[in-house]
Amino acid sequence: MQYRADIDGLRAIAVIAVILNHLPGQYLPGGFLGVDVFFVISGFVVTASIANAEMRSFSSFYGQFLARRINRLWPALLACVAITSTAVVFVDPFPKESVITGIWALFGSSNIHLFTAQLDYFASSSKFNAFTHTWSLGVEEQFYLFYPLFCWVVVQTKVHQKRNVLLPLIAAISLLSFLLFIVFYDDNQPAAYYLMPMRLWELVVGAAAYLLYQSEWDAEEQRRLSTLSPLVLLGIGACFFIPEFHAATATPITVVLTALLLLNSRASVVGRFLSSQPLVYLGKSSYSLYLFHWPIISLAPLVIESQWRSPALYCAVIAATSFASYHFIELPFRTGKFRSRKLAVIPRAFAASACLAISTYLSLLLFEPTEAVKLDAGYPPPFLPLVGTNLPYNPTCVVDGLHRPLSKNTFDLCTVPAKTNSGLPTIWAEGDSHAGMLQGMLHELHFRAGLGIHLISTPGVPFPFNPQAQPFPPRNLIHTEILARAAPGDIVLVNRLYFERDPAVALAPDLKDWMERLSTLAATLSQREVALITVGPSPIFRFKDIRECDSAKYLDCAVPRSDFSQQSAVVVSMLKQLEQLNSNFFLLDPAVVLCPNSATFCSPMRDGQFIYRDRDHLNALGASMLAKPMLQLLHRQGLI
Repeated sequence: MQYRADIDGLRAIAVIAVILNHLPGQYLPGGFLGVDVFFVISGFVVTASIANAEMRSFSSFYGQFLARRINRLWPALLACVAITSTAVVFVDPFPKESVITGIWALFGSSNIHLFTAQLDYFASSSKFNAFTHTWSLGVEEQFYLFYPLFCWVVVQTKVHQKRNVLLPLIAAISLLSFLLFIVFYDDNQPAAYYLMPMRLWELVVGAAAYLLYQSEWDAEEQRRLSTLSPLVLLGIGACFFIPEFHAATATPITVVLTALLLLNSRASVVGRFLSSQPLVYLGKSSYSLYLFHWPIISLAPLVIESQWRSPALYCAVIAATSFASYHFIELPFRTGKFRSRKLAVIPRAFAASACLAISTYLSLLLFEPTEAVKLDAGYPPPFLPLVGTNLPYNPTCVVDGLHRPLSKNTFDLCTVPAKTNSGLPTIWAEGDSHAGMLQGMLHELHFRAGLGIHLISTPGVPFPFNPQAQPFPPRNLIHTEILARAAPGDIVLVNRLYFERDPAVALAPDLKDWMERLSTLAATLSQREVALITVGPSPIFRFKDIRECDSAKYLDCAVPRSDFSQQSAVVVSMLKQLEQLNSNFFLLDPAVVLCPNSATFCSPMRDGQFIYRDRDHLNALGASMLAKPMLQLLHRQGLI
C-alpha cells in the first residue's frame, strides 16, 4: 500500500481529541475515544505492513516485523520512561505507583499492571500516575506479538486466497472480542478497558478495513463512500462530545466510523482535508505527542502553582517536548542513521528495557520520599505500624480474598490485648475500608487509655452484610472468632461509607437494609453483654486524589458544610433511632470533630496537614482525632 497522508491526518485528530480530554477542564468529554481511533488505524496499517512483507521463512518474517515495531516504538518510549521516572521520583510525594507502571510499560504490559491495580481497593488514583496512558501501548504491543502468527497461518494455509473464508473468520474473531467487551463492561469494567482480548475487536476491524480497501470496489461504491465521508468525519467528531458514561455505546460507533473513513478515497474532500500539511505533521508526531502529553499533564499540578496552570501553558510544553522527541529520537531511529533492519535490534531493545527498569527501580529505592519527608509536606501516613510487631497494617490486617488472604495468624497479629490487669474492655472493629481507616483512633485508645484493640478490615465488604446477597466467608470467620473471644463488657465497633461516591453525598442504596442488620447485630451482642458502637458519617469530598489539593490553601479542596450536613442528618437520625431501640447501641458522630456545626466548610486538612488519605478515607492523623470523642463516649456510657 502506498503512503496515505490522510491516515496521518486522522492520527492528528485522534491525538488532539485525547489531549483535549486530558487537559484541565476536559474540553472534550469523549476525547478518550481518540485511543479507539488509534486502535483501528493500527489494525489497518499493521495489516498493510504484513501484506507487503516477504514470507520466505517464519523466523525472518516474524523477526523483521518485530524489528520494525521496535524501531517505531521503543526509542521514544525508553526516553519517555527515563525522563518521566526521574521527574516523578523528585516531585511526586507518592512516586512508587508511577515508577512501577513505567517499568511494566517498558515490557509492553502496563495495561495488565493497571488492571490488577484497579482490583486493589487501596490503589492510588490513576490521575497522578504518569504512565496511565501507556495501557493502550500495552494492548497494541500484545496484539503485535500474536497477530503475525495468525497472518502466517492464514498465508501458509492459503486462507487468504479464499475471501469467502477469510472475512467470515475475521468477523467471527471480532464479534467474539466485542461480545467479551460488552459483557465485561458491565461486570468488570477494568478488564473491558485494559485487557487486550476485550480490545482486540477494534484492531481486527482495522485489519478488515484494509482487506476491503485492497479488494475490488466499483466506481459507484467508491463515489458513495466519498460522498458520505464528510458525515463520517463529523460523526467521529460528534462522538468526542459524548460523556464517558456512554462509552459502551460510543466506542463501537467510533470504531465503525473510523473504519469507514479508512476506506475513503484520498481524492475526496475529507481525504484532501486530512492530507493538509499541518494535520499530517501532527499525525507524524502523534506518537510522541501521546507519549509525553500525559506525564506533563499529570505532574504539572505538583510543580506549578494553581494560578499558572493554564491549558495554553500545558499545550506549549507538550508541543515543545513532543516535537523534540519526534525530530531527535523518533526520526533517527525510524528513518535515520540509527535505524536497524537487523534482528539483533530485538534483544538490544529488551536489554535496554531491562537496564532502564533496574536503574529506575534503584532510583526509586534511593530517592523515594520517606514518611518524615511526606509528613513535612503535609501528608501523614494512611496507617500506623502494628502494635508490638511493627508490621505494616496493609496487607497484614487487610483481607480481600485476592492478594491478601485470611491466614491462620492474621487474627492474633491484628489483636492487641488490654493492658495487664487493667480490667479494660477490648474494642473489636469490624467492617470494610471505612472501619480500617479508624486504625489511628484505635492506636490512640490503646496507648492513651490501655484499651484492647482488634482490627481486620475487608475492603468492599461492609459489616454486617447480607451473606446471601454478598457472601464473603473470611468476614464470617473473623466475626465468629470475635464472638468466641469477646468478653462481657467488650465493644464491637462498626463503620462504613454511608454515601455514594458519584454523585457524592447521595445516600447508599442499601442503607435501610444495612440498618436492619445492624439492629439485629445489636440484639445478638446484647445477649453476650457486648456493646455496639457505630461511627456516623464523615465528610466526603469531590477530588479524585489528595494530591489535587494545595496544602498552602485551607479551602482548596473543601466543600460547603451544607452539602454534607443535609444527608448526614438523615443517616444520624436513623442511627439515633437504633440507639433508642437498643440499650447496648451507641453512636459516635465524627462530624463533631471533622466538620463541626460552627464550620462553614468541611476541609480535608487541619493545621497544614491532610487528615484524609483520599476523598472519603481518613488517614492516621485524621482517625486519631476521633480518640478524644470516643473516650468521652465510653466514659459517658459507663463502658470504661
